[in-house]
Amino acid sequence: MIPDEITGDYTTETINLDFNDSILHEHKLTAEAEKIAKKKKRQKERKKLKNKQENREKQRILLEKIEDIVLNSKKLIFVSFDIEAFEFDQRKLTEVGISIYRDGKCSTQHIIINENIKYCNKKRVPNNKFNFSFGNSIKKSTFEAMSMLSKVLHKADYIVGHGVSNDFNYIERETKSKKYNHIKMSSNLFNIIDTQDIFNMIRSNKKKTSQASADSLFYLYGVQFKFLHNAGNDARYTMELYIKMIASISHQEVAKIKLSLSKDIVISQ
Repeated sequence: MIPDEITGDYTTETINLDFNDSILHEHKLTAEAEKIAKKKKRQKERKKLKNKQENREKQRILLEKIEDIVLNSKKLIFVSFDIEAFEFDQRKLTEVGISIYRDGKCSTQHIIINENIKYCNKKRVPNNKFNFSFGNSIKKSTFEAMSMLSKVLHKADYIVGHGVSNDFNYIERETKSKKYNHIKMSSNLFNIIDTQDIFNMIRSNKKKTSQASADSLFYLYGVQFKFLHNAGNDARYTMELYIKMIASISHQEVAKIKLSLSKDIVISQ
């Protein structure tokens, strides 16, 4: 019996609930979701393989550079450099360090930027501006320091660094103004060899590793250091690290790396 309060001028009709249609619709949604998930998985795998392929190409080029260096090291000029900037305003360059290695001899120079001499780091990195360990520091303007650095870099066969792209970022930002028209120091103009890349190439044939800091590699390769974040010291220690790394790579290791890089990577469509 229908209660009186819900009776009245209602139209009554029969509604057929087709549960089969509902289930079918649910299956279609599930199938579509699975299809999308599989597509995303394939895209992720392709991207991973593409990155692996690109890394292999970078390692192959690096290996060619290392073989050239081993064969012709006495004829080549290597330059490492470091830029220090004020921690609270990265536009203010405070130091430039330059280290030159040629035929077994290494010379290092430390430049303090005169107009920014009052800006000293202390919170994020230690203040070692006045603790150069390889001679006497010299004072120059930013313009003079960039001009000196440009001349040295353009004479080098290889630019050596650890995460050297960061230092080139400082240079490129500083030399954008018109007064630097005579200076061309974009990173793509130079033959660069990065100690981080050498480390990754060597270790990729042994086990997976994360990015290594410069000081951790100093410890690993026995580079004695003090007063880091002095631009002159950092440039010198990076050069010493590079020399030790190259010396540590055996012919057998080169052959192993070559074999590993020769294996094909198939990227499915």
